[in-house]
Amino acid sequence: MILAKVADGVWLYEMPAFVADTLLSLPDWVESDDPEVRKRLLPDAYADPEEDRAWRAALGSSLEHLFATRTAIVRGDLKNLRVHAEGEGWESGEDADPEPFTPDRARFSVFIPAAHLSAWVSTLQAGTHALFILEGLSAEDLGDELDEIEDDDRKVSLVRLSVLQEILVRLIED
Repeated sequence: MILAKVADGVWLYEMPAFVADTLLSLPDWVESDDPEVRKRLLPDAYADPEEDRAWRAALGSSLEHLFATRTAIVRGDLKNLRVHAEGEGWESGEDADPEPFTPDRARFSVFIPAAHLSAWVSTLQAGTHALFILEGLSAEDLGDELDEIEDDDRKVSLVRLSVLQEILVRLIED
């Protein structure tokens, strides 16, 4: 996967199918109705339950709306995900590889407009939290080497988590 910052935004390209699938799943994780995910993404503002209810009545819906809006922006950008063959020019299809297109050579690209970058950063951050909870990951899991983990589903979840974190770090770098 390559992340290229250009004047009007960012290109994510040469993404293998697994990375594209992870990004396509991101909005669903953030919008999960799982109570633990909701609690993590929209934590109590006050320790006192009555104060927290008052705060939520006054401002809580605007915070939920902000999450929903940012997630909708990311979902919209992902609708423009393009597929191409490995090695094929990602912007215009130039330098097309003479080898036949096969699923194992599939690579994906998506453009993130500069105006959408903060929505992506927010959604990627929320997505890492949501995925962590939805997959039942623990802090101990994060310290384990992948080859030491016996559960294949847990390995996949940890790789997805690292994909999201890698993209997030690259987006916020200079």
